[in-house]
Amino acid sequence: MADPALLAMYVHMHWAYNYPYAARTWSIDDWRGYARGLSSLGYNAVMIWPMNETMPDPLTPSDKAFLDKIRDVIRMLHDDVGFTVWICLGPNTVGNDRAAEFTFENRPFFQTDLRLNPGDPKDVDEIMRRRRALFDYIREADGISIIDSDPGGYIGSTNAEFAALLCRYMEVFGEYNPAGTVYYWMHVGWESYNKWWEAAEQAGEFPPFHWEKKNWYEVVSALNESGLRNWGLFGGNDLHIEVAEELHASDRTLYYPYGVVEGEPTFPLTNYSPDVIAHYLASYDRSRTHLGAMANAQSHVAQLPNTYIFAHIAQGGTIDTADLAAFARGLIPEIGDTIAEGCKSLWPGDDTAKMREIAGELAARDDDRFSAGPHSDLLLGGANRFVSDLTMQLRFRAASVDVIKALSEEADVTDKLKTLVPAWSQWQARTGFNDAYGDAQGLLPALKKLGDPATDAVLRDFDDWRDPSVRHGIVTRLLDALSKRMAAMQQRGPLCS
Repeated sequence: MADPALLAMYVHMHWAYNYPYAARTWSIDDWRGYARGLSSLGYNAVMIWPMNETMPDPLTPSDKAFLDKIRDVIRMLHDDVGFTVWICLGPNTVGNDRAAEFTFENRPFFQTDLRLNPGDPKDVDEIMRRRRALFDYIREADGISIIDSDPGGYIGSTNAEFAALLCRYMEVFGEYNPAGTVYYWMHVGWESYNKWWEAAEQAGEFPPFHWEKKNWYEVVSALNESGLRNWGLFGGNDLHIEVAEELHASDRTLYYPYGVVEGEPTFPLTNYSPDVIAHYLASYDRSRTHLGAMANAQSHVAQLPNTYIFAHIAQGGTIDTADLAAFARGLIPEIGDTIAEGCKSLWPGDDTAKMREIAGELAARDDDRFSAGPHSDLLLGGANRFVSDLTMQLRFRAASVDVIKALSEEADVTDKLKTLVPAWSQWQARTGFNDAYGDAQGLLPALKKLGDPATDAVLRDFDDWRDPSVRHGIVTRLLDALSKRMAAMQQRGPLCS
C-alpha cells in the first residue's frame, strides 16, 4: 500500500501587516489553532517561510525571539498535531545593512534584502554561514525547500551554479538534521528568472516570464548525478512533472500549484474560486507526484473558503460534492449559511446589491456570542473578528465593482469614489496591508481612467520593478491621492472619466 498522501499548506510571511492576517504575528496558540483547523479538513503538513533572508548579522533580539518561537512551533506541530513541517528558504538572499533598523515583525523585505552571487565561492560561504544561524533553530524540521526564483536570483547566474548551491544546502542542513530532506521548489526556473529580472531592471516594467523546460531538467539532472540522496521536488505545472518523470524522480515529487488558493502578493480579499482549484487539481495524480499536494496562502484567515475547497478536491471530492455552507457552519454554526453566501458573492462575484444585503445581515450579528464548530480553530482572533471582516470586505468589494463599472462606461464616478475610499480605507486599516500587489479584481487599472496626475504617479510605482523598495507603503499613498482627488471634486463638481 502506498504511503498516505501529504496535504500541506504553505504559511507565507513576506509581507508585514496586522494580526491575525500576517502569519508573522501569530502566537504559539494561534499556530496550534490554525493547524488543528487545517487538520479538521485533512491537512497534515505545513511549510513555513520564516523570512530569514532579511535577518541581519548578528541577529537582533526580535529575530532571536521569532526563531525561538519557530522552533517551538515545529515541536508543537510534530507533537500536538502530528504534522510534517518544512521550512522554506530563498537560495541566495541575506539581510543587508539596513535590516537591523527594523524589528522582525515590521521589517519590509525589499528594503532589507541583499542577493549574493552563487558563482562566487566566497559569497556561497557567506550564504551558508548565515544559514547555519537559522539551522540551529530549525534542525528539528523534516526538511527545507529552496525556490529557483523570487526571493532569490542573481543576474547572470547559471543553472549549474544553482544546482551546486542546492547540493551545498544538502550537505550543510544534513549536518544539523541527517534525516532531513532538501526540496528543490521548481517555479520559474533559475536562468529564466535571472533573465526576467535583468529585463525588468532595464525596462522598468513587468515583462512576461519565459518557461523553459531545460532550466528544471538541468538542475534535476545535476541532483541525480550528485550522489546525494536527501532531496525531493516540488512541482506545480505539467513541465515540472514531466521533468520529474523523465528523470525518474516521481517518487520524490509533491504537486504544488502555487497561487490557486490565493495569489501573492495580493491585497487581502476572501476568494471563492472552486473552478480554478478544480482546474489545477485535475493535474494532481499520485502516480506522477507520489508525495501529495500543497496549497499556499498569504492572508490565511481570509482564505478559509478556498482552503476548504483545495482540501476537498485534493482528497478526491468534486465541485458538485463540495458543501461550502456545511463548512461555514463548522466555523460559526449560527450563521454558517449567511457566511457561505457572503463568501460566494464576494470575489469574483459582482452582484453589489447582494453583497450589501449580506453585509447588512452580518453587521446586525457583529456583537453576538457564537458557539464553536468543528472548524472554529481556523478563526484566529475569534468569530466576531471574522464576521466583522467579512462585512468590511463585502462593502469594499461592492464599492470597487461600482467604480470599475462606472469608469468602464465613462460615467460620473463622484459618488462612487466617495463610497469606495472610506470602505477601502477601513479595510486597509484593519489589515494593515500596505505594499504593492497583483490586482486580480481590476480596480487599479480602472483607476488609471480617472486621469488624476497624483493617482497616476502612485499607480506607475505599482508597475515599476526596477526598485521594488519604492512600492513599500504604496496602498496608503494611493488612498491619500484618492482622498485629495475627492476633496478637489467637491469643489469642482461631478467627475467623469
